[in-house]
Amino acid sequence: MHQVRVASLACYAQVAGQVGLDGPAMLREAGLQLSGLSDPEMRISAGAAVRLLEMSAERSGFDSFGLLMGEARPYSSLGPLSLLLERLENVGQVLGALSRYRRHLNDVLNLAVEEQDGTSLIRVELIPEYARTQVLDYSLGFVAKILHCVSGGRWEPSMIHLERKAPSDLSVARRLFRVPVEFESTFNGLSCPADSLTIALPLANAEMAHHAESLLALVPLGPEDAPISERTKRLVIQLLPKGITSVEHVAGHFGISTRALQRSLEHEGQSFALLLNEARRELSKRYLTNSTRSITAVAELTGYASLSSFSRWFAREFGMSPHSWRVAKSRNLPPDAQS
Repeated sequence: MHQVRVASLACYAQVAGQVGLDGPAMLREAGLQLSGLSDPEMRISAGAAVRLLEMSAERSGFDSFGLLMGEARPYSSLGPLSLLLERLENVGQVLGALSRYRRHLNDVLNLAVEEQDGTSLIRVELIPEYARTQVLDYSLGFVAKILHCVSGGRWEPSMIHLERKAPSDLSVARRLFRVPVEFESTFNGLSCPADSLTIALPLANAEMAHHAESLLALVPLGPEDAPISERTKRLVIQLLPKGITSVEHVAGHFGISTRALQRSLEHEGQSFALLLNEARRELSKRYLTNSTRSITAVAELTGYASLSSFSRWFAREFGMSPHSWRVAKSRNLPPDAQS
């Protein structure tokens, strides 16, 4: 079972109260008990935490609830990980450490950095089953806060990118991010000049960073046992919007041969083709639900070279056209009942 640190909900009662919710009652409904949230290092169900955030946005009618959580959560709630991050040399090293020590945040977050023509794209991704609007907002907001805090305000992104539609109230996003926000973007994350990642941190100290890493090694997390099929699907979802759909590319990312990846997937009763199809299903539903992108744009973001190919595939999978699915979803009908 995927888990998150209790610290991720430390500010929940405060934020719930801001939007008129009964925090303890909401926690109980999500399957969580307030009395069990006293130790920030305890681990709780990621599913329950995601359920709580989505229910809170729905019940309150405030669709920036996740952003409020990101705004309210203090940097200090990172716990021992904060001691390492602030002692690293620059923002680039902080991003590397966040990726390397991601399980000290939770089991479902993944960070990836890529460079395109002098611009660094910092992608904030979640395991697909947890990639809901409020938790994505919260995760991105808190990552932005971490980078701002460790740099002492010396580093800021050029732009924030969110796949979701713009919320009805933009004030939280403006306060939290302080830079332009692109809604209905092709990814969730931040962008900045590539050379800005070398900006020195004010408290950088290599010796202290080494001591902090030794401390982190003492924190009991247990082994990560995510199967290769889960990791493959997670990677495919990141690569599809770039038009990358080959098993060879994915195998190369893992540093193994194509055949070795295929054998590992077969051992788990999976295949690359099945995982690619599942990833396309999840991405197409996400894009058709959470944005006003054209069907042609959704086809491209799911790795199809033509609208006709995408439409034929979609109709086979969901029993209706992408346009009909979107219309049914907008009317609160069950468009994916056949899925």
